[in-house]
Amino acid sequence: MADARPAAAGARPVSLPGGTDTQPASLLGPADTQPASLLDPPESQPASMLGSGPGSMYEETLVLPLDESRAGTPTSSPPYGESPSTLESPFPAGAPSAPADPAMRSLIVSLRRSFGAGRLLQGSRWVRLSHASPPVRIQTNQADPMRTLYAKQELLLRKGRIHWAAVVPIERALQQPGQEDLPGLLVVGTDDHFDARPAELAAIAARLAALRTAPAATPELRRFAQQVRNDSGRPLGVELPPALAGRPVVLTSFMAVRSHLPDTALTAGWFPVLVHPSSVIPMIVPCAFWNAALRAAWDAHRLGAARAPENAPA
Repeated sequence: MADARPAAAGARPVSLPGGTDTQPASLLGPADTQPASLLDPPESQPASMLGSGPGSMYEETLVLPLDESRAGTPTSSPPYGESPSTLESPFPAGAPSAPADPAMRSLIVSLRRSFGAGRLLQGSRWVRLSHASPPVRIQTNQADPMRTLYAKQELLLRKGRIHWAAVVPIERALQQPGQEDLPGLLVVGTDDHFDARPAELAAIAARLAALRTAPAATPELRRFAQQVRNDSGRPLGVELPPALAGRPVVLTSFMAVRSHLPDTALTAGWFPVLVHPSSVIPMIVPCAFWNAALRAAWDAHRLGAARAPENAPA
């Protein structure tokens, strides 16, 4: 009797990948959400929690197309500073990704742990120590959105999440010691990608500063440029277009509270801020609650440098 088994010509078995090493990295969760003892210093945590090697949440898998003849050539952005102006470039890739800096990731992760433990144990005391009263001009102006920061500062301190933020070039007065709280603009990256790349946020802030004087190439950028050029305006939680940032980044106003700054001056290009869904304005983490490593980085000018607008008087 002839063999009745259906067999396709050229058919071959296909094996499915298996094993624990194929489990999705998302099951491991972000490193900074892993439980850590309040008694252990950040340096005692496993190095794998801060790294970006195989098995970490930063590992990526490249999947090749089945029909290689139809696969397009991958594109990539030139290094920052060597590409055409972002405002004139036809590519919507946004700011190129900066190399990961493990030292910056370590700083933000260790601050989250030490700050989280501190506010859990002595939150009421911290609220009293960091409380700031709004300037008179804000107290008397009911329409000024900066009132939100002073109204929400306790909530931000108790429940806010810490992320890196980079300042858009600021007035020179804020770079000098003083007593008066002053407003400004910053960009916040809430994606874990920026934990190790605050310098990328600083590059995005520099692109925003260029909108003040450079012509915008697209209608989207022209509309966005109006918010940056209006010195009296208060952008609040405005998501940047893809032409400026390849990942979710928000432009928003902030208030530089002098008592929250080292030596009452904002001299760094990026710094940690507290954000919360109920507050459109973030708050700089008060320097009184920084750990020693972050303060040393600030004092050593390892957090970039704040710059004044190009047209600011000397």
